[in-house]
Amino acid sequence: AAYGVEEGRHLRELPAWLEEQLGAEGTLYLLHGKNSDSGNYALPATFPGDDAFAGRKDQTSLFEAAAEARVTKSAAEVEVLRYVNWVSSMAHAEVMRAATPGMMEYQLESLFQHHTYTHGGCRHQAYTCICAAGR
Repeated sequence: AAYGVEEGRHLRELPAWLEEQLGAEGTLYLLHGKNSDSGNYALPATFPGDDAFAGRKDQTSLFEAAAEARVTKSAAEVEVLRYVNWVSSMAHAEVMRAATPGMMEYQLESLFQHHTYTHGGCRHQAYTCICAAGR
């Protein structure tokens, strides 16, 4: 229930179930495309019996739609992004205030994580903090 899954199927049932869902002319959309950030490819799903859908696979539309959806934000999502950016900025400022000669990067990162969780309620960070130590 937590993930909204309504039913599950065994892999060997997949071809028949897909055929039932798609009908004779339906298209099977598979996620496949190059991630512009990493350069890695999302490989399309394969399963025993997928050759039955050889002429009915679309391996471009789903990736393009998903990529477009990632850049489209609701007002609530924009507000969350503003908040977490503010929390991150405050955490970086706190790290700069607390940094002393001889501290290691892992100590600075620990301060960043502590601040974002304790003062911002952010249990996870989207990226590691941008704090460096050295000469």
